Amino acid sequence: MERTQRNEIFEQEYQVIQEILYKDTKKAESYIRNLLTQSWNENQRIKLKSLLAYCIWANGRITESKNLYQDLLTESDRPNCLEEKADALNGLGIILTNEGLFGTGNDYLNESIEIYQLLNLPRKEAQATNRLAINCLSRGEVEKSSQLLHRTISLAQNIDPIMTIQARNNLVTIFLKEGQLQEGMKELKECVRIAKEINFSYGLSIMMSNYAEVLQKLGNFNKATKIYEEAIEFTSNIGDYKNLALIFANYSEFLVRKGALIEAEKILQETAELYQDIEDKTGYPLFLHSYAQFWITKGNYSKAI
Repeated sequence: MERTQRNEIFEQEYQVIQEILYKDTKKAESYIRNLLTQSWNENQRIKLKSLLAYCIWANGRITESKNLYQDLLTESDRPNCLEEKADALNGLGIILTNEGLFGTGNDYLNESIEIYQLLNLPRKEAQATNRLAINCLSRGEVEKSSQLLHRTISLAQNIDPIMTIQARNNLVTIFLKEGQLQEGMKELKECVRIAKEINFSYGLSIMMSNYAEVLQKLGNFNKATKIYEEAIEFTSNIGDYKNLALIFANYSEFLVRKGALIEAEKILQETAELYQDIEDKTGYPLFLHSYAQFWITKGNYSKAI
């Protein structure tokens, strides 16, 4: 088969992966692994492994993803692989900041953004900028985070509806910090609507959970309960156990506030079981905090410590 035809086939397969990726990362991972058994040139294999590393991360196997990204950073030090180098820097930046290494992680993210700008890749620049905004917000740099999120939306709004609603969803966190609950609810309701419309399964579950959180802050406990239960059912059905654990933790805190301690304990026990099979250095401490709050509410301070 001549090279031009083989390249065309690769581009078609690469597009198929992109269509699967944000709907079902487990299916995308399997699809990529199958493609990697076939004959591709080195640059094409690096492109596939870059997407594979993302899928592995999204599927909760963080160490495996980190190791692959580190290998890719070395492998991409070759002609015509600058984009893949940026992808590896971006992936490692996300993982390192999740591990608390904000300095190195942000350096990697900033370097990836510079490369994406050089290559005129606004979609990927938006993805890295969105992550940098999350890091700034987690460190209390609210104004800088807001600026980066608006930059993300500006880059993505005409080319990437998924990244656009992810950035808008992250902006809601700022609205909540500033007490703008109605604005946050309005924004989340729209994000959930769009995510359903474009079948963005990976992000929809967390957006629904965030929507439920805003509803409970507004005192609408009945609707919040309904949305939480829908989010749990949906996330369980698609097998997104990393996000399911996060939603369980959020829901358990809601149940504790309502005084439904028996149900909250059951949810927390299920969450603990999930964390036996997934790696999440960001989500797991949040779960432990939720469990501690549960024991404090029950008056069992020794278990809370």
